[in-house]
Amino acid sequence: SQQQEMKRAFELFLVVVCVALCQSERNDAFPLRPTEGSESFRLLKFSTSHTEWIPQQLLDAIIDGTLDQNLESKISKEALSVLKKENGRKWGPGYTDLTLEFEENEGKEEEIEEEYFRDTIPSYPTPNPSNYPLLGKLFKLASSANLKQTVNDLSGLFTRFYKSSMSAKAPALLQQKVNSIIKAANAADIQVSLFQNQGFNQPNLVAIIPAKKSSTHSQEVLVIGGHLDSVVEGSGPNGRAPGADDDGSGSSIALETFRLLVSSGWRGSRPVHFMWFAAEEGGLLGSKQIARAYKQKGVDVFGMLQLEMCGYQRNPTPVVTVLKDPNPAFSTWTHGLINTYLPLFGQNVTLRQSLCGYGCSDHDSFNDVGYPAGVISEAGPHDEGLNPYMHSTKDTPDQLNFEVMVTFVRVALAWVVELSS
Repeated sequence: SQQQEMKRAFELFLVVVCVALCQSERNDAFPLRPTEGSESFRLLKFSTSHTEWIPQQLLDAIIDGTLDQNLESKISKEALSVLKKENGRKWGPGYTDLTLEFEENEGKEEEIEEEYFRDTIPSYPTPNPSNYPLLGKLFKLASSANLKQTVNDLSGLFTRFYKSSMSAKAPALLQQKVNSIIKAANAADIQVSLFQNQGFNQPNLVAIIPAKKSSTHSQEVLVIGGHLDSVVEGSGPNGRAPGADDDGSGSSIALETFRLLVSSGWRGSRPVHFMWFAAEEGGLLGSKQIARAYKQKGVDVFGMLQLEMCGYQRNPTPVVTVLKDPNPAFSTWTHGLINTYLPLFGQNVTLRQSLCGYGCSDHDSFNDVGYPAGVISEAGPHDEGLNPYMHSTKDTPDQLNFEVMVTFVRVALAWVVELSS
């Protein structure tokens, strides 16, 4: 009948619309690579709804300080705003680089992960300092002098930019420090390795404190770290980029936390993977590769904490900012942990919460593959307390408060020990 034919036509119309919408969503996530001559492009993801191919020449021009209107006209206004830091955010690249994922999955059905906000965590314990008397001792041993020395050494490298001719020096320097800590503690069970990244000559550094032998949770791992690279846009790949706060501060806090745990002989129920990530400033390149590798190997990451820009403190009372995204549940637990531990040990702190936005730092790489992750910092990307000298030659150690940075070591210690229980 005519009515049945109209019904079938309408059903066919719905199918066509559904296919079109699905294909549209797929193209947004995994757009076709441009074929404009021999020009090289990078696939950058600016949000869950915005993925775009960007000319490599334009990205290089931003670093070299040679960006012009001709290059700017080749990309969307939204992408240009992020790349030129005109969108109000002051730290984090604001995007992730998906080029490697595209090349590995081109022609296949697999799609890029689209979910950003996650509001679930595993069964985390209620923070209870009385269970861990060791922490009180370690809190007192946290050394501002060690933090200062590490930041001075990292900033002493002319640049740590991932595409510079000196890109491998920072991981080598940190690896030497890690090995010295292990040797002093005679901790032969700790594994140290360089995770070689594809596409650039700057590896991630990984140091693993194993779980205690009696543990039934040794397959669940914790990840904590900072990024070891630096950048100053406009100075070229080999220009001076001290990066004391961004992120020499986070890298030094991770190292001091590692030192205190290793020297005490501590072993938890879960192994702890300390990581110093390469090429964060290039779109979370180093963390993305290792997070994807862990996911592909079936590694169960119980939690991941990024330490990002923690040393620019202008108030006598330390400011600790817990970023609420991308996992509000993770951030709420971390906020509660800090509120529980620091006052109990006589540590005054101004505890704040803020939003970070997509492509904020290396924790986003772990969130993107489904792991619970978050970040703590001196301030959020839009906050007044943020270091005004970041991504400049003035991001130097003399701008940092190393006594206040000790607070972040204590937070990191409490985070590791509580979640390793």
